[in-house]
Amino acid sequence: MNSVISYSGIAAKIRCMKRELLTEEDFRKLMDQKLSMQKAEYLGSRRAYAELFQNVGEDMLHRSGVERRLWLSLFRDFDKLYRFGSVKQKRFIRMYFGHYEVKLVKECLQAVLGGHAAGYEFALYEDLIRKYAKIDIMKLSRSRDIGDFIENLKGTSYYSILKRLYDSGQAKAVDYETAIDMRYFVNMWRQKDKVLSREECGIVERTFGSRIDMLNVDWIYRAKKYFDMAPKEIYRLLIPIRYRLSAEEMKKLVEAPTLQEFTAVERETCYGPTVRAYVEQTGSLLEALAKFLRHIYLKEARNHPYSIAPINTYLFLKEQEIARIIYIIESTHYENQSGTSPAEEALS
Repeated sequence: MNSVISYSGIAAKIRCMKRELLTEEDFRKLMDQKLSMQKAEYLGSRRAYAELFQNVGEDMLHRSGVERRLWLSLFRDFDKLYRFGSVKQKRFIRMYFGHYEVKLVKECLQAVLGGHAAGYEFALYEDLIRKYAKIDIMKLSRSRDIGDFIENLKGTSYYSILKRLYDSGQAKAVDYETAIDMRYFVNMWRQKDKVLSREECGIVERTFGSRIDMLNVDWIYRAKKYFDMAPKEIYRLLIPIRYRLSAEEMKKLVEAPTLQEFTAVERETCYGPTVRAYVEQTGSLLEALAKFLRHIYLKEARNHPYSIAPINTYLFLKEQEIARIIYIIESTHYENQSGTSPAEEALS
């Protein structure tokens, strides 16, 4: 009863916000627009994005211009939930921001490695970044080079591992990105036990744990299909946390010599039957993994309507929506350039 009372307000707020998420019909109409500018104009006709896309400018011709506005929409939703939440609910919501913080850290890294500063990219949501991020992202975004970038992370959990890579003199971009991802996932997995109740930990384990398993399967599949990577290289990419996949199953997936044998192993895991059903619907393993993950989050929200589950699920759904919009925009640009569509949709 206490949870019903304490979560009834934010649960009602989330139900209202979910009504503004794009429908399948919206996505079909978005795909029907032939030009990137037209897609931006269509987004401006949807309530959730009306303010951000009502004045379509030249930057809408580029993915980055659209993406910045989409992420502002997400950060604003995050801010609404935080301001609406109780002290207990805010504890989880603030912890969740780590998911966005690591994305921003990696954007700064990519900018530095590309030879430019990333600060201007964050101007639209600088106030929200400063409000919720534990790391000084704006300072990080002004890093001059990789050495400066690492020094600007001093005092954070990322510093020591990145400093060791830098000092080795042999690290590549993928090494830095992988190290950042690994540290984030391990930090989040540990942090949940310190700040959440037993019930809340269970919700995070079932959703975030499944997300980790799906990401590992996704990365193994991509490494084999697109990059022909050796098992030793694949192991370096994997998140060192397992939820429902056993060590033996992971070993078999990584060391499967062909995609056919990888698929045979994947079918025998606990996720196999459900994922295979989605593969039959979509024709793509990567899309199937994304749909399966969506199923897990929605199930948690249904089973635990007066808990952190609806908050967790809404933020996940909004992230998936943004990833899908970006994919559609990018597809249009790619098709206009080459006359063909890109490869399979990424797991978000």
